[in-house]
Amino acid sequence: MSLSMFTVSKLLVPTAVVGLGITIYLQHRPLSAARTASIISYQQLSPSFTSSSQSFSSIINPRNHISIADSYKIRLSKADIRNRSDEEILATFTHGFFAGWTFTPERYLIASLRSLGMKFIPCGYSRISPGPILELESLSDKTLPPKYSPLFGGNFMVLFTKTENIKPRDCPSCVEIGYGDDRKQFSGMHSFELIHERDGATIWYSSVSCNPTINKRPFPDWAFAFHRWYARTLFRDGIAAVLATE
Repeated sequence: MSLSMFTVSKLLVPTAVVGLGITIYLQHRPLSAARTASIISYQQLSPSFTSSSQSFSSIINPRNHISIADSYKIRLSKADIRNRSDEEILATFTHGFFAGWTFTPERYLIASLRSLGMKFIPCGYSRISPGPILELESLSDKTLPPKYSPLFGGNFMVLFTKTENIKPRDCPSCVEIGYGDDRKQFSGMHSFELIHERDGATIWYSSVSCNPTINKRPFPDWAFAFHRWYARTLFRDGIAAVLATE
Protein backbone atom coordinates (compact mmCIF):
# COMPACT_ATOMS: atom_id res chain seq x y z
CA MET A 1 0.00 0.00 0.00
CA SER A 2 1.49 3.36 -0.99
CA LEU A 3 0.65 6.96 -0.14
CA SER A 4 -0.78 9.58 -2.47
CA MET A 5 1.41 12.62 -3.16
CA PHE A 6 -1.11 14.76 -1.23
CA THR A 7 -0.81 12.56 1.84
CA VAL A 8 2.96 12.51 1.49
CA SER A 9 3.03 16.32 1.35
CA LYS A 10 1.01 16.51 4.58
CA LEU A 11 3.38 14.12 6.31
CA LEU A 12 6.42 16.00 5.06
CA VAL A 13 5.51 19.21 6.90
CA PRO A 14 5.86 17.94 10.50
CA THR A 15 8.83 15.82 9.47
CA ALA A 16 10.56 18.84 7.96
CA VAL A 17 9.85 20.96 11.04
CA VAL A 18 11.31 18.36 13.39
CA GLY A 19 14.26 17.83 11.09
CA LEU A 20 14.90 21.57 10.89
CA GLY A 21 14.90 21.90 14.67
CA ILE A 22 17.29 19.03 15.19
CA THR A 23 19.65 20.19 12.47
CA ILE A 24 19.76 23.81 13.68
CA TYR A 25 20.52 22.60 17.21
CA LEU A 26 23.30 20.38 15.89
CA GLN A 27 24.48 22.78 13.18
CA HIS A 28 28.14 22.46 14.14
CA ARG A 29 27.96 18.96 15.56
CA PRO A 30 29.55 16.61 14.86
CA LEU A 31 31.27 18.47 11.97
CA SER A 32 33.11 21.65 12.97
CA ALA A 33 32.29 25.08 11.59
CA ALA A 34 35.61 25.14 9.73
CA ARG A 35 34.93 21.80 8.06
CA THR A 36 31.38 22.81 7.23
CA ALA A 37 32.66 25.99 5.57
CA SER A 38 34.93 23.90 3.33
CA ILE A 39 31.96 22.14 1.70
CA ILE A 40 31.37 23.51 -1.81
CA SER A 41 27.90 23.33 -3.38
CA TYR A 42 26.92 23.28 -7.05
CA GLN A 43 23.60 23.31 -8.87
CA GLN A 44 24.80 20.61 -11.24
CA LEU A 45 26.18 17.08 -11.07
CA SER A 46 29.80 16.29 -10.27
CA PRO A 47 32.19 16.48 -13.26
CA SER A 48 32.70 12.71 -13.19
CA PHE A 49 29.02 11.76 -12.78
CA THR A 50 28.24 11.41 -16.48
CA SER A 51 31.15 9.07 -17.15
CA SER A 52 30.91 7.06 -13.91
CA SER A 53 27.14 6.68 -13.39
CA GLN A 54 25.73 3.28 -14.36
CA SER A 55 22.17 3.95 -13.21
CA PHE A 56 20.78 7.35 -14.14
CA SER A 57 20.21 7.04 -17.89
CA SER A 58 19.43 3.32 -17.86
CA ILE A 59 17.30 2.96 -14.70
CA ILE A 60 16.25 6.30 -13.20
CA ASN A 61 15.59 8.39 -16.32
CA PRO A 62 15.53 6.08 -19.37
CA ARG A 63 13.49 8.59 -21.44
CA ASN A 64 15.94 11.44 -20.82
CA HIS A 65 13.34 13.74 -19.27
CA ILE A 66 14.03 17.08 -17.56
CA SER A 67 15.98 16.55 -14.36
CA ILE A 68 17.02 18.67 -11.37
CA ALA A 69 20.50 18.17 -9.97
CA ASP A 70 22.88 19.45 -7.32
CA SER A 71 26.18 18.32 -5.85
CA TYR A 72 28.48 18.87 -2.88
CA LYS A 73 32.16 18.19 -2.39
CA ILE A 74 34.86 18.36 0.24
CA ARG A 75 38.59 17.73 0.02
CA LEU A 76 40.15 15.48 2.64
CA SER A 77 43.83 15.10 3.45
CA LYS A 78 45.77 11.86 3.56
CA ALA A 79 45.60 12.07 7.35
CA ASP A 80 41.80 12.27 7.12
CA ILE A 81 41.37 9.17 4.95
CA ARG A 82 44.28 7.27 6.53
CA ASN A 83 45.08 3.77 5.32
CA ARG A 84 41.51 2.79 4.50
CA SER A 85 40.18 1.11 1.38
CA ASP A 86 37.80 2.94 -0.92
CA GLU A 87 35.03 0.56 0.09
CA GLU A 88 35.52 1.26 3.79
CA ILE A 89 35.49 5.02 3.27
CA LEU A 90 32.32 4.89 1.14
CA ALA A 91 30.64 2.41 3.49
CA THR A 92 31.39 4.69 6.44
CA PHE A 93 30.07 7.71 4.53
CA THR A 94 26.90 5.86 3.48
CA HIS A 95 26.22 4.69 7.03
CA GLY A 96 26.77 8.19 8.41
CA PHE A 97 24.56 9.72 5.72
CA PHE A 98 21.58 7.59 6.76
CA ALA A 99 22.38 7.18 10.47
CA GLY A 100 23.00 10.86 11.27
CA TRP A 101 20.74 13.36 13.00
CA THR A 102 19.54 14.91 9.75
CA PHE A 103 17.94 11.74 8.38
CA THR A 104 16.53 10.64 11.76
CA PRO A 105 13.05 12.23 11.35
CA GLU A 106 12.64 10.71 7.88
CA ARG A 107 13.90 7.35 9.11
CA TYR A 108 11.35 7.31 11.94
CA LEU A 109 8.57 8.39 9.58
CA ILE A 110 9.45 5.50 7.25
CA ALA A 111 9.44 3.07 10.19
CA SER A 112 6.11 4.40 11.50
CA LEU A 113 4.43 4.04 8.12
CA ARG A 114 5.88 0.57 7.70
CA SER A 115 4.29 -0.49 10.99
CA LEU A 116 0.96 0.50 9.41
CA GLY A 117 1.67 -1.52 6.28
CA MET A 118 2.50 1.53 4.17
CA LYS A 119 5.56 2.95 2.45
CA PHE A 120 6.64 6.58 2.35
CA ILE A 121 7.75 6.75 -1.30
CA PRO A 122 8.00 3.15 -2.58
CA CYS A 123 11.14 2.41 -4.55
CA GLY A 124 10.98 0.06 -7.54
CA TYR A 125 12.25 -0.21 -11.10
CA SER A 126 10.89 -2.03 -14.12
CA ARG A 127 14.22 -3.69 -14.98
CA ILE A 128 15.26 -4.78 -11.48
CA SER A 129 14.34 -7.68 -9.20
CA PRO A 130 15.19 -6.45 -5.69
CA GLY A 131 17.02 -8.47 -3.07
CA PRO A 132 16.31 -8.72 0.67
CA ILE A 133 15.43 -5.49 2.47
CA LEU A 134 18.15 -4.02 4.69
CA GLU A 135 17.56 -1.76 7.70
CA LEU A 136 20.01 0.64 9.33
CA GLU A 137 21.47 -1.99 11.64
CA SER A 138 22.38 -4.06 8.57
CA LEU A 139 24.47 -1.27 7.03
CA SER A 140 28.16 -1.88 7.71
CA ASP A 141 30.74 0.88 8.01
CA LYS A 142 33.32 -1.49 6.49
CA THR A 143 31.61 -3.02 3.47
CA LEU A 144 28.95 -1.77 1.08
CA PRO A 145 25.52 -3.41 0.81
CA PRO A 146 24.89 -5.76 -2.14
CA LYS A 147 23.64 -4.39 -5.44
CA TYR A 148 19.83 -4.15 -5.71
CA SER A 149 19.37 -4.24 -1.93
CA PRO A 150 16.27 -2.25 -0.89
CA LEU A 151 16.88 -0.05 2.15
CA PHE A 152 14.61 1.05 5.00
CA GLY A 153 11.50 -0.92 4.17
CA GLY A 154 11.93 -0.54 0.42
CA ASN A 155 12.10 3.26 0.19
CA PHE A 156 15.62 3.29 -1.32
CA MET A 157 17.68 0.80 -3.33
CA VAL A 158 21.39 0.24 -3.92
CA LEU A 159 21.75 0.36 -7.70
CA PHE A 160 25.49 0.22 -8.29
CA THR A 161 28.83 0.09 -6.46
CA LYS A 162 32.38 0.32 -7.77
CA THR A 163 35.36 0.18 -5.44
CA GLU A 164 38.19 -1.47 -7.35
CA ASN A 165 41.52 -0.54 -5.82
CA ILE A 166 43.44 -1.01 -9.09
CA LYS A 167 42.20 1.79 -11.35
CA PRO A 168 43.37 5.16 -12.69
CA ARG A 169 43.86 7.73 -9.93
CA ASP A 170 41.19 10.05 -11.31
CA CYS A 171 38.61 7.27 -11.79
CA PRO A 172 36.14 7.46 -8.88
CA SER A 173 34.95 4.68 -6.65
CA CYS A 174 31.23 5.20 -6.22
CA VAL A 175 27.93 4.12 -4.71
CA GLU A 176 24.56 4.85 -6.35
CA ILE A 177 21.34 4.69 -4.32
CA GLY A 178 17.99 5.15 -6.03
CA TYR A 179 14.58 6.29 -4.83
CA GLY A 180 11.18 6.54 -6.48
CA ASP A 181 9.97 4.47 -9.44
CA ASP A 182 10.60 4.77 -13.19
CA ARG A 183 6.97 3.78 -13.83
CA LYS A 184 5.56 6.64 -11.76
CA GLN A 185 6.04 10.41 -11.61
CA PHE A 186 9.06 10.66 -9.33
CA SER A 187 12.45 9.01 -9.45
CA GLY A 188 15.99 9.95 -8.53
CA MET A 189 19.27 8.87 -7.03
CA HIS A 190 22.08 9.73 -4.64
CA SER A 191 25.62 9.25 -5.95
CA PHE A 192 28.60 9.12 -3.59
CA GLU A 193 32.02 9.34 -5.26
CA LEU A 194 35.56 9.09 -3.91
CA ILE A 195 38.37 10.46 -6.09
CA HIS A 196 41.99 10.16 -4.99
CA GLU A 197 44.42 13.02 -5.49
CA ARG A 198 48.12 13.52 -4.86
CA ASP A 199 47.67 14.91 -1.35
CA GLY A 200 44.39 13.30 -0.30
CA ALA A 201 40.96 12.71 -1.80
CA THR A 202 37.71 14.44 -2.71
CA ILE A 203 34.30 13.10 -1.76
CA TRP A 204 31.40 14.13 -3.99
CA TYR A 205 27.69 13.77 -3.32
CA SER A 206 25.44 14.27 -6.35
CA SER A 207 21.66 14.20 -6.20
CA VAL A 208 19.39 14.13 -9.25
CA SER A 209 15.61 13.75 -9.60
CA CYS A 210 13.18 13.61 -12.51
CA ASN A 211 9.64 12.76 -13.54
CA PRO A 212 10.31 9.60 -15.59
CA THR A 213 6.82 9.35 -17.12
CA ILE A 214 6.02 13.01 -17.94
CA ASN A 215 8.67 15.37 -19.30
CA LYS A 216 8.41 18.12 -16.68
CA ARG A 217 10.22 19.17 -13.50
CA PRO A 218 9.65 16.68 -10.67
CA PHE A 219 8.81 19.33 -8.05
CA PRO A 220 8.50 23.15 -7.70
CA ASP A 221 11.41 25.52 -7.03
CA TRP A 222 10.53 26.03 -3.35
CA ALA A 223 10.80 22.29 -2.73
CA PHE A 224 14.20 22.21 -4.43
CA ALA A 225 15.38 25.05 -2.17
CA PHE A 226 14.53 22.91 0.86
CA HIS A 227 16.15 19.90 -0.79
CA ARG A 228 19.47 21.76 -1.21
CA TRP A 229 19.58 22.59 2.48
CA TYR A 230 18.60 19.04 3.43
CA ALA A 231 21.15 17.47 1.05
CA ARG A 232 23.97 19.62 2.40
CA THR A 233 23.24 18.59 5.98
CA LEU A 234 23.04 14.91 4.98
CA PHE A 235 26.44 15.32 3.31
CA ARG A 236 27.81 16.82 6.54
CA ASP A 237 26.66 13.76 8.49
CA GLY A 238 28.38 11.42 6.04
CA ILE A 239 31.64 13.38 6.16
CA ALA A 240 31.50 13.58 9.95
CA ALA A 241 31.30 9.78 10.09
CA VAL A 242 34.36 9.44 7.83
CA LEU A 243 36.38 11.86 9.96
CA ALA A 244 35.25 10.29 13.24
CA THR A 245 36.35 6.76 12.33
CA GLU A 246 39.56 5.83 14.09
